[in-house]
Parts: sequence; structure tokens; C-alpha cells
Amino acid sequence: MKRHRFRAVVVCTLALLVAAPIAQAVVTPTKVLGGPGDKWSAYATDTWLVYTEWDREAKRSVAFAMRRSTGRTFRLNEAGTDAYTGGLVAGNEIAIFQQYTENGSTLFLYDLAARSRTRAPVVNSRDWEWDPRISKPYVSFFRDRYISGVWYTELLLHTRGTYTVRRIERWKDDAFFTSNGTIGERYVSWTRCRSDYSDCDVFVYDIVEREARKITGGGDKQEYAPVVDETAGLVYFSRSGEACGRYVDIWSIPIDHLGSTPTRVVSFPRGIDTGWTASLSQNEVTGHRDLWFEHWDCEHSDADVYRVDSIDLAV
Repeated sequence: MKRHRFRAVVVCTLALLVAAPIAQAVVTPTKVLGGPGDKWSAYATDTWLVYTEWDREAKRSVAFAMRRSTGRTFRLNEAGTDAYTGGLVAGNEIAIFQQYTENGSTLFLYDLAARSRTRAPVVNSRDWEWDPRISKPYVSFFRDRYISGVWYTELLLHTRGTYTVRRIERWKDDAFFTSNGTIGERYVSWTRCRSDYSDCDVFVYDIVEREARKITGGGDKQEYAPVVDETAGLVYFSRSGEACGRYVDIWSIPIDHLGSTPTRVVSFPRGIDTGWTASLSQNEVTGHRDLWFEHWDCEHSDADVYRVDSIDLAV
């Protein structure tokens, strides 16, 4: 039962590459958070940045919030627990994260202004809930369930303010590796790979039409780390092959034409990869959207948080 799957994958992140010459990046990313300890799963508003940091000495993952104007940080999860950040709602500044121990996993909401932590309503059960995402109307998350002697993973959609939970997909837990993508007003996205972390695809689910589609046309390349920009009608994603840090690119593709030719937005030098998750934030000063992602150094096994400013201008 791979409950603590994220840390293992960060340490052994895919070698996702394309067999092509190094290309000049369309836009240049900027390092936001570095230093000791891997950092990933970053989500931002103009006021706040929430992210996950791996404490190498304690061998524990910790969810942090940082006030961007001052750089001051504080911890979201309780002492003695592990946690993964899962998203941030602009306006009311509510973060969602998974907190777990060997005894169980719980999804929490955190009011950053009030510094208060509460269990996320409706979504928690006796099963193992993990990797949540949040928007103003919805929460998406995975749930591992033991049914008739078999472990299954479900991707679920909760409409906030109601008691409704919709199952989007279910599969045998040992058949695939999955990672949540983003959730907005209409679309849910996620990555699904074979259990050996090969054959990775990006899926986008239309909440209104109740239809899931995947990005196609990549051949034997891997697609992962999706971000849906509902305003521009685009999906950003990483594309590569199967070794760490060779010619990894971030692309964009129209959400209504997931089989069309994508546009390359960022190219990385040899030895650099991206993680499984990325996010967008609306920049109120520029009026554009910034892309946040994990910047993985394959040689040194080190993860930092990077940002591409105004990525919507590059497409």
C-alpha cells in the first residue's frame, strides 16, 4: 500500500526528457525558494505562498505558509505529523493540505489570516484521503479504499458548501501512480502513470460535461504536472522522456484541442527536471498569471521553488 508515495517520487523523480537539441527558453523562470531542504507544491496569492518542505534531518515533510511581503513563515500542520500542501484560495486566503501519521490521513483547511486549522468538511472518512486541491467552488482529492480484499484509489470531487461528493475515476491502487493537478471553476486535471512511473498522461475533466480527456500526440513522451488556465483556455504541462533532466520542457495547449500541436513555453538545461505539481497565481499588479513549479536538480537531488512571471504572455 503506497500511502506515502509523494516523498519517494520526489527523491526518485522521473527522468523526463525529450531527445532533441537544447532549445532556447521562451521565458526564463526565477528562483523563489531554495536553501537546505527540498521545497515543492507551491501555491500563491499576492499575499501568501504555501509550500511543502522536506526536513532531511527529521525525515519529515512540513507544510509552510509565507507572507510574501515580509518572507516570514509559519507551520500549517501539527508537530509530529507529515504534511503536503494542496492549494490556496485567493480572496479568503484559505489553504488546504494533507496531514498524516502512520495511523491515518486527514485533509485540513487553514485560515492564514486567523492562523486557525480545521478539518475539511465532508471529504474526510476512515479511509486514506490524500493530495487535495481547492478552488472557490470545489475540492478534488484522492481516496484509497479497501474493497473486497483489494486496494483501490478514487479521484473524488466535492462541491464546497454541500454534502455532495462525485467520483470521477476509480482504479486498482497498484496499477497506476497518480498525482493531482489543478482544480478551478470548471476543470479538474491530474497525471496518471503506470505503476513503474512510465507512460505518464495528463487528463482534464470537464465538471459540467462530466467528461475526461487526455493530452494526445506526444508519442512515447511523458506528460505530467498539468495546470489549467481557465481564463485563457489553456493547459500547461511538462513533457519529456524517461531519464532525469535532459531537455525537459513546459508546454501549453488549448483546452478544447488536447490533440493539437502544443506551444513550448520553457526549456530547461541538461540535468534539470520538474516535479509532479505546478500552479498558477493571478498577479494583481501586472494583471497576468504566474506559473509556480518545482525545479529539480537531478545530480544533487535537490528541489527548489521557481516561478515564471506572466506566463500567459508567452503563448
